Parts: sequence; structure tokens; C-alpha cells
Amino acid sequence: MNGVTLGGDPRRLITHLALYGLAAICADAGHTGLRLSWTPGMSPRAHLDISPQIVGPIVQAHAQNRGWVREIIALSGTARGLMSPRLSGIPDDDGWQHLQTRRHQVIDSLTTVGADLDLRMLGALGEPCYWRFDRKGKRLQDDAASRLEMQPRNTGAEFVGTRLNKIAQAVAARTPDQILHGLLGDQIHDEAAGNAPDSRSATGLDVPGPADNAVVWGALWGISQIPLALQTTRGAALTSASTHPDRPEHFAVPMWRTRWHPARLRTILTSRQLTAATAAFVHGRPPEDGLMRWLSARGLTAIIIFPVTITGSDKAPERRAGTGQLHPIGSPQ
Repeated sequence: MNGVTLGGDPRRLITHLALYGLAAICADAGHTGLRLSWTPGMSPRAHLDISPQIVGPIVQAHAQNRGWVREIIALSGTARGLMSPRLSGIPDDDGWQHLQTRRHQVIDSLTTVGADLDLRMLGALGEPCYWRFDRKGKRLQDDAASRLEMQPRNTGAEFVGTRLNKIAQAVAARTPDQILHGLLGDQIHDEAAGNAPDSRSATGLDVPGPADNAVVWGALWGISQIPLALQTTRGAALTSASTHPDRPEHFAVPMWRTRWHPARLRTILTSRQLTAATAAFVHGRPPEDGLMRWLSARGLTAIIIFPVTITGSDKAPERRAGTGQLHPIGSPQ
């Protein structure tokens, strides 16, 4: 099969998001006719039908040219990533107004140059929430952030400055061939964490351990393909995630048998049919025939559900997607 076949395991969430992000990055570079698919057989692999020779330069240039990931803001005297969706140390209204002014400047500049993928990424990540409070009047500052943003918050860490910027620097410093070898699984080089055995470079999208930084870069940008719905009466909603108070949290992604354009992927990821079918599987029952027909007609073969585990302290919990559980989509009679 011609194209780029990622080396990752479909039972790991990082593999799915790496496919989504890589496709989005290549499409943003002008390759709008590409398609995403899964290889046939008992051991499917994520595939993008684009020439391997051009993928490395595209990903390298993308990592080199993301100026907004380097933007910082001083909060309580400490530099933090300006565009992170979860931040601490904003004690007063003046601080919130300064943060919003700085963020709007970045968004306005990206809008002016037509940086659609960057804007999609920022919209999908969310923002620090200034409008929601608990019963005691404490601001629920994390309620407008994507659940896929799982950067542990110990010692003041945050997503853009602590993770995204460091991965960008690592990928930007690679040669195009090194980037391609990382995506293909020929090497696993975790520059951002020095290949530490307990690396958190995967940022909750995989178990601790070295993660190739080119794969991580693609996976973090895969978040851009799963939009966020901000709400006033509850936390932000994400169709691919469930935070029902009576059930463990989980993420869900589709597997499919045909070749999808990135836009088709986005329509499925945000569909109520995927959400409803996932809820049925989580409850231990098959989805209704109408849902199965709708999903099957669009090429879905399965939904993979990733349970989310929480470790660490109450003040700095570490959320992580576990091993995916495959639920086949049958064709109702």
C-alpha cells in the first residue's frame, strides 16, 4: 500500500490522534486530496495516502512555524504558556482581562493570516474558564478545557509551555528523514524527555514511557479534529469523551473500512450517532439497529473505547487513556 503507514498500535489512543493530526497538518500544507484509512487484516495500522518523501518536510516546517506555542504570560511571577487551556495563578479581574487581551491578540493575528488549523486547534483545546463558579464561589477554571488535554499539573506544569512547545522544538530540530522514521515506527526517540523510562511526553494519550516526539506532535494536533462545545451550566462538552458522574470516564474513536477525507472523519467524531452507540456499548448492550445501520453505511467497522484512569494526588491528578476495547459494528438484518 502506497503512502505512510504509522507504526502504532490501534489499541492506544495516541495512534488514532497521530493519524488525525498528521492528516490535518498535511491538509493544512495544501494536500487537500489525501485520505485516511486502516490497513486490512488482523493487525490493522493507521494509513495516510500521501507520498512518504513529502511528509517529513511538511511536519518539520509545521513544528518550526508555530509561533504561538512560544508565547508566554507571567502569572504570579512565573512564565506560563499563554494559550494553554488550563492555567493557575489568576487571582483578580485585572489578571483575567490581561490574559484575555493577550489571547485575543494571538487569535486575531492567526485570523488575519488565515491560519485555519491553528484556530481549529485553539478552539478544540479550549481556554481558562472565567464564567463558572462552584457553590462556594470558587472559579471552576478548568471547565472550558478539552478532556483530551491531559497534561499533569504538578509543579505548575501546563499544556502549551510544558508540553507542546517542547515537542515542537524537538521535531523542528530533526531532519525530515528522522521525522518519517519516527512516524513509521522505525525508531522511538523521545528528545523532550531524554528517553526517560517514565516519560510523560505522550501527555495522557498513552502509558508512561518513551514516545517518539514526531508521533506525539501529530497526536497532540489530532486534538484539533475534535471540537469543543463551551457551556454555561456545566463543563465543556466533547462528543468523543464521556464524563457521566455514575460511570468511569472514557474516550471513543471509530475504525472504518473505506478511505476517508479528514472532513468525513470530523463529521463522524462529532456525530450524535457515534456518541449514542458508544454509550450503549459502555452500558453493556448493543446499539439500536438504526444506529448500527447509520454507522455501517458510513463505513464504520468498530468503535474503540478507551477507559480513563486517574492516578496521582488530588491536587495534581494524572489522567490517562488506557488500553482500547474494540466493539464491532455489525450490519443489522
